[in-house]
Amino acid sequence: MKFLLVLTIFALNTTAIADEYCSDGDLNKMIGQTIYIGQGKGLSDRLVTNSGSEIFLGRYEPVTVLSASEEAPHRSIQWSESYYISVKRSNGETGWYPCRLDIIAFNNPIPLNWSNKVITLIHNRKAMIGMTKEQATMAWGKPKRVSSNISAGEVSEQWIYGIGNYLYFIGNKLTNIQTSRE
Repeated sequence: MKFLLVLTIFALNTTAIADEYCSDGDLNKMIGQTIYIGQGKGLSDRLVTNSGSEIFLGRYEPVTVLSASEEAPHRSIQWSESYYISVKRSNGETGWYPCRLDIIAFNNPIPLNWSNKVITLIHNRKAMIGMTKEQATMAWGKPKRVSSNISAGEVSEQWIYGIGNYLYFIGNKLTNIQTSRE
């Protein structure tokens, strides 16, 4: 049986989309490979263990694919995917993840020339003053809305993520972070 999967690889300025027909054999080629997951919010930032508990993932966390299944591996899994993949984290924890190619990257999306501090912040979904727009987007995701202001030839932006969560940029540099507490 074949399924049509749409592949979207995260990039700030470009999105590569490729239509690919994947059979069971194609999916099995992923087994043993390192992929990068945890790009989304909600269910796509968690693994579900064989016991049904959830493990929170870092953004773009590298994992090794162990196996694939057409059946939901645990009754607590509420995803409606065609396939599920069993993965192993670098710390040895294992769990199941939805096999959706729009939330899986096959190459590390974080440039290796960025500082370890910035990379760690991105994995932890945190921003810091001085980040570029690309780094901030990788850390917090795309904003719901952007408000721009031009004053004395300088462009400033307010990135709006929801109630009380904002990032402020002058040019390409993050200059202020505003978060609210409940």
